[in-house]
Amino acid sequence: MGILAIRADERVKNVYFTEETISVDLMDGRKITVPLVW
Repeated sequence: MGILAIRADERVKNVYFTEETISVDLMDGRKITVPLVW
């Protein structure tokens, strides 16, 4: 496992799901939201 794979987990603050999306809150305040259905 590379160092990037280990450090990536340290940046995730929260992961949550709705019926339509998966969202990830990052420690630096950014939020990534991805639709489950296209």
